[in-house]
Amino acid sequence: MQAMEINSHDYRLFTNLTGWSPKGQLVAHFHEHKTAINKIRTTKYHNLYATFSNDGTTKVWDGSKVDGKTLVTKSKMTYSHGSGVHVKTGTFCENGTSLACASDDGLIALIKIDPKGKPSFHSKQLLDIYSDGYVVEISHFGSGSDSVLAYITTMGKIFGWDLRSQDVAWKLSTMPKYGLVTAMTVDPHQNWLALGTSLGYHLVWDMRFHLPIRHWQHNGHGGTGYIHRVHALSANPFHHSSVISAVSGNNEVSMWDMETTTRRQMLWASPLPPFSKMTDDPQQKSTVRCLCVGTIDDNMVMFTGGTDRKIRLWDINKPSCSSCLVSPCSRTEKLTVEYKESIIEGIEVVQETSSIKKLQSNQELVSLEDPSKAHLDIITDLAIIGGSSTPQPLLASCSQDGVLKLWK
Repeated sequence: MQAMEINSHDYRLFTNLTGWSPKGQLVAHFHEHKTAINKIRTTKYHNLYATFSNDGTTKVWDGSKVDGKTLVTKSKMTYSHGSGVHVKTGTFCENGTSLACASDDGLIALIKIDPKGKPSFHSKQLLDIYSDGYVVEISHFGSGSDSVLAYITTMGKIFGWDLRSQDVAWKLSTMPKYGLVTAMTVDPHQNWLALGTSLGYHLVWDMRFHLPIRHWQHNGHGGTGYIHRVHALSANPFHHSSVISAVSGNNEVSMWDMETTTRRQMLWASPLPPFSKMTDDPQQKSTVRCLCVGTIDDNMVMFTGGTDRKIRLWDINKPSCSSCLVSPCSRTEKLTVEYKESIIEGIEVVQETSSIKKLQSNQELVSLEDPSKAHLDIITDLAIIGGSSTPQPLLASCSQDGVLKLWK
């Protein structure tokens, strides 16, 4: 099989952003979706981006129209998938001219996108949700005349839909013992595909030969029996044999070496010590639900969001330069955070420590950002948007209550 270039939804992972310094300043707030937004997807071919929601719609937005000066109050186009349908994910494909959308009724719809017009239905695939499950994640493989949509289902079935022939080109399966598939990422350079599961397993497939090559399970920090469900995965822009994984509890994110299946680095935003065993302590329940990895001035950075409604910016090369960009503290509180680096059991650990100060004077209150700008519900996805026609990139975030926000 010829190696393919992968047009992943994480394409900005490999685009170096120059001179960008995110401050967590709110640029735009949209509430068109009636309920949870599950994913945000971008494309390198134009400044459109898409949101996929449990309200049964996919909305396309114009990122070039929001630069902090131009005010856009609504989406560019909306495609309705029907009442009672939850649209779980999607991806741009065919050089950004099409948008694949996957919903929990087993339908994968391919929609033609006209930047100057309305979306139109093009073709579809329908899964048997009882035997295959519904799509968890989807990515587009393209090289020359090849154009294949690869998607993974909750039941561990990996499909390749050939958009040229409109047939299923291949179908692979993972073993049920690993649990339900909950996350997927694709590396454009190595042609591997990594999966995360409800039982904390990480599974890696070589997509050149359609073979499973590695698997390992999160060890639960001392074998406590707690299941660290995998919520999000990402490739690593600097280490092609590394996968980044966010799991349940303690806002934990780890970087794993796929060759040795060992953990190399861990980010920990919890008041408890790193590698603490999971208990019923509510302080341990905060979980990262989404990752957005990129490079700024040739430095690897990572944005995270999740159940605590905070948006963090992790500077992987200079951990002390990390920050909490957005926090839902009350108007009379000031959050102070620090990031410290240490080596624990041979693993590089970056830990966030925080404190909250009660403010007294009016002068102190005026100097703070308005906390009402933070999300009021769980943050479900993050993405970097913008391009050649925008003055600077923007960070998009979405939440379980259907709100979409843009930050600079």
